[in-house]
Amino acid sequence: MTKTATKPRTWSNIEDDFIRISGPILATADLLAEATSFDNFEIAGLRDGTIYNIADQCVRGIQEIQDLFFETHALYVQERSKLKEIKEEAKPKMSELESRKIMLQRLNEHRRELKSEIRALKAREAQEGPASQ
Repeated sequence: MTKTATKPRTWSNIEDDFIRISGPILATADLLAEATSFDNFEIAGLRDGTIYNIADQCVRGIQEIQDLFFETHALYVQERSKLKEIKEEAKPKMSELESRKIMLQRLNEHRRELKSEIRALKAREAQEGPASQ
């Protein structure tokens, strides 16, 4: 397991762990490449057991990366589940807002019709007013 396993997992600290782990793995891979380019490990300054230590470090690093992958996936699933919950909670509110929007549109239509009728009545009244006097 990773060194930060006790912390609450966030995208940020998982990314930090990837950076922390990948640096030594890349350095180890460079060292292995350099060592294997020599015919004799002694020339590269490596004793017999060192190559196995390097390989062991690589394996541990890869295992940590696998752990991080699974933690990242678990975090993704958790976040996706939270999003689904939020969407489910929002459905009744969205439905209510949609019905209010429709009601408001109808009220606005009715208001426009009433304004139009008032204008028509005022126009008729203005025409009839001087004629009746």
